[in-house]
Amino acid sequence: MSKHNKMNQTNVGRLISILHRHAQMFHNQQLKDLNISASEFPFLMYLNSIDGVTQETFAQFYGMDKAAVTRTIQSLEEKELVYRAKNKEDMRCNHIYLTDKARLILPELKERVDRWSAYLKDGLDEKEVDVVLSVLNRMVEKVENNRNGELK
Repeated sequence: MSKHNKMNQTNVGRLISILHRHAQMFHNQQLKDLNISASEFPFLMYLNSIDGVTQETFAQFYGMDKAAVTRTIQSLEEKELVYRAKNKEDMRCNHIYLTDKARLILPELKERVDRWSAYLKDGLDEKEVDVVLSVLNRMVEKVENNRNGELK
């Protein structure tokens, strides 16, 4: 095996980046007719689990800056899939809720999004899937505990 091929197969960041790009393309294609982008569907899925969270919660959960979260929520509002409500105790704080329109498409949305995970797992046994998920979760935990960007 050449050094180039070995490097390409062992560079974790590159492999994750490739998977992410292909996932974005797949989700954009799968969700196009629902007028939902790959960057928007995670917000809808999160709200389906925990409705009424704050924009700050989204930013922390997805590791996104507040401006990107605001843009995504504005897009979902324009599509009438979410709405904002002010916190009565802190008027600077917005809670985000799903609309009935969003709730109607969630089952279809979830089914389409789940196809990607099923595709990735196809051909792997249960133990392999468990190992992959365990390792990825440990990597995520590691970077989330090190948000200042310094390697330790």
